[in-house]
Amino acid sequence: MRHEPLPFPSKRAAFRHAGLLACFSLVYALGAYVSLTASPSRGSVALFWVPGGVALGLVYLRGMSLLAGVWLAVLAVNLYLGSNFSLAFMFALCNTAGVAVAVYPLRSRGGFQPGLKRFHDVLLFAGGAFLGSAVGGTLAALALRLNGELSGFFETAFHWGLAELLSFVAFAPFYLTNFSGPWFKRHWPFRRAIEFIVLTSTVFFFGAMVFLGHPDDLGRYSRIAILLPVLLWAGLRFNPRVLSAFLKVLAIAAILGALFGRGVFSSESVIASLVEVQVYFVVFGISSLLIGSISYERATLARERENHLRNIANAIPELVWTSDPEGRVTFLNEQSRDYFGPEEVSAYAPWGAVLHPSDAALSEAAWQNGLRA
Repeated sequence: MRHEPLPFPSKRAAFRHAGLLACFSLVYALGAYVSLTASPSRGSVALFWVPGGVALGLVYLRGMSLLAGVWLAVLAVNLYLGSNFSLAFMFALCNTAGVAVAVYPLRSRGGFQPGLKRFHDVLLFAGGAFLGSAVGGTLAALALRLNGELSGFFETAFHWGLAELLSFVAFAPFYLTNFSGPWFKRHWPFRRAIEFIVLTSTVFFFGAMVFLGHPDDLGRYSRIAILLPVLLWAGLRFNPRVLSAFLKVLAIAAILGALFGRGVFSSESVIASLVEVQVYFVVFGISSLLIGSISYERATLARERENHLRNIANAIPELVWTSDPEGRVTFLNEQSRDYFGPEEVSAYAPWGAVLHPSDAALSEAAWQNGLRA
């Protein structure tokens, strides 16, 4: 059997991919630099890691070849900040391995959808995030031990893994949901647009109050609980894109508040504050995504059932209609519209408009009795 050689990519495609890799490496390097310089550290481990979630989302969407950008960016930033080559090399491998392990179950299963609209998609994403952060943290602890700079193996693995897990959970859903399809498929109705504006204002107001406001130990846990109904509102009423955007904004606000001693997570130890932020967003971020996916699946199922019943009603060769408890007609099948005419649809509820005058009064009385019953 003759095997044809695989075609080489065109120069244009090669340049496009090289440009994408360079841009991705630059963005990741910038995030890594900010994380390593702004974050307090536990030994050689930064306590928050901004670019991990960006890498998970874009590597899944654009291909595993972007992992080379992760490795190059981490290596370059660590060398620039004064790490020796062997440690910088091993750190680059740790970050790359963490992202690769987190992405692999998503890409290896053909049924995964990056929109995170289904319950099992969120579970698969969460499992990959936990596994990737655990692998990255363990490898980092091993790298530090091999380099002779480790005092606590499990503590280092815990802090590295938790920092990467926060980045995966808080930032990756935004890129997975918003970069995997068109930004807007349809225009929102006016009421939905107003609701979105109110929700956005509520998120920013309570987010600033909870994470950037003045520390208040007495109202600490009650102020944290304020965000729960807001996130539930976003998850139940809107799609995962909106929810993931709010999670990203709130996570950034919480990290800034912990660094500058503001908000409910402020304490004498910045390290303790960041750990609390990480645990909070890992728990409530995944919970919100799960609730949002369940809500979206139920809404989709309800629409499918409604369309199915509508198709059945239109296929019946009889006059089929429905009304609300106040007597307003809410649905007419095609046979009803053909029988009464499209101009009579809006006047269908007043029975006198479509019935013979001799039958109108009796029919109207029977109809009103039925509504009262």
